[in-house]
Amino acid sequence: MTPRARGTLLAALAVSTLAVAADAPPLDYMVWQPFMKQKNVPAPGVMAGIDGESHFETNSIGIRGPEFGDSRKKEYRILVGGGSATECFYLDQDEAWPALVGKGLGATADGRRTWLGSIGRSGHNSRDHVLEIRDLVPKLPVDALVVMMGVNDLGLRLAQDDAYNPDFLATEENVRYQARHAFLVHPDDPNLAFYQKGALGRLLGLDPDAQRRKPWMVVDSAGKIFLKWREYRRTGSVIDKLPDLSVGLAEYARNATEIARAAKTLGVRLVFVTQPVLWRAGLTDAESSTLWMGGIGDFQEKEGGRYYAPAALAEGMAAYNRALMEACAKAGAECLDIAATTPKDLTVFYDDCHFNTSGARIVAAKIREYLAGRPPYAQSKG
Repeated sequence: MTPRARGTLLAALAVSTLAVAADAPPLDYMVWQPFMKQKNVPAPGVMAGIDGESHFETNSIGIRGPEFGDSRKKEYRILVGGGSATECFYLDQDEAWPALVGKGLGATADGRRTWLGSIGRSGHNSRDHVLEIRDLVPKLPVDALVVMMGVNDLGLRLAQDDAYNPDFLATEENVRYQARHAFLVHPDDPNLAFYQKGALGRLLGLDPDAQRRKPWMVVDSAGKIFLKWREYRRTGSVIDKLPDLSVGLAEYARNATEIARAAKTLGVRLVFVTQPVLWRAGLTDAESSTLWMGGIGDFQEKEGGRYYAPAALAEGMAAYNRALMEACAKAGAECLDIAATTPKDLTVFYDDCHFNTSGARIVAAKIREYLAGRPPYAQSKG
């Protein structure tokens, strides 16, 4: 890193500290690194319904979205969480469904403008969202939390097979492991030298986790990795019947309940959103050719894997969506079932569960309509 670049980053860090201090204590955890900038240009034909260059950028506290305004009294602040379907990594800043929701909501009934930011990140499941509600959300001055989840919980249960541990978060060691999965920025490791720690380490590019876990080291800016993963699935064997999902569903419901209770304690409105997917029986050849998820073990690492059939995956996803709605009902939390009304075709998805440009608009419209029809956007009927 050049001296000029370091100076720019140090100045940005100072701005970040001031921005956070105005509304909340400094953050120990961030889902994304601050001031991240990633340009993507999907290769032709890789992602149906996505064309042209896009940008993925985060603000001073690692959130994809704008900075907070100068006064909380003037803003209704919505934080959106989820996995890669919320992340929308290959969609431009203004094309991702969270951004479209925020842009379309306008002002609340009492005149506050809408602020909306996203902490959706690839691979995040309900375990990560539990840690977000424990370690991050309490320090963010937000009014509402919208979480779309489910597909990564199902995927984790299927991939780990008999090794799946429904009580994973019951030990401190596993919680520490999960925290490193949930957050790119986390409290300093006491075993590191001072120049490797925290903000300084990130500025110098020496923080080990920052070096190891950058998102473009997992997926490339053109999305060509999907071609390999799809070929792995195409040449793998197919399993038609799901395993017993009961332990996974129980953990999923338990995590949803903890998130709901924590949000209530914090005074943050919570809206869960069910997970739409492309999976169904009778997919066309074109639709089937886009799939790569739903495997057992390290199916993204090597050929010859075993994969569940789309009809089986659809059955599993429906079970997880039902479990979420049932948990919400018991906990008194809001749950918007968009999975039931979202088309399962390539007008919405470019693969198993990721939204293309059209799909993001469809999803955003459903969530925006739900939020706009209720306080604080609509006057309370009471």
